[in-house]
Amino acid sequence: MATHFASGDDPFLAFAPVSFYAKNRLPAEAWRMFEEIPRRDAAVYNALLSAYTKGGHIDAADKLSDQMTERNMVPWTAMVSG
Repeated sequence: MATHFASGDDPFLAFAPVSFYAKNRLPAEAWRMFEEIPRRDAAVYNALLSAYTKGGHIDAADKLSDQMTERNMVPWTAMVSG
C-alpha cells in the first residue's frame, strides 16, 4: 500500500512523522516518510539521522550526513551518540 505525504510548505508537517518514527526506533518507516517529503530541511534530516543512529545503522547515518547541505551541532551530536 502506497502512502502519499502532502506537507505542502509546512516544515512541521514534514518533520513530525519522520521524528515520530525516529523516536520510536523505526528507521525504515522514518526513511519511507523522508522519501515522500518534497522539500527537506535540516530538522527532517536530523530526525532521520537520529533514527539511524539510535537503531545502530551507522553506515546509513554516515551516508545521510554526507547528503546534508546544512550541518550544525545536532547531526554531529547524533553521529557521536551513535
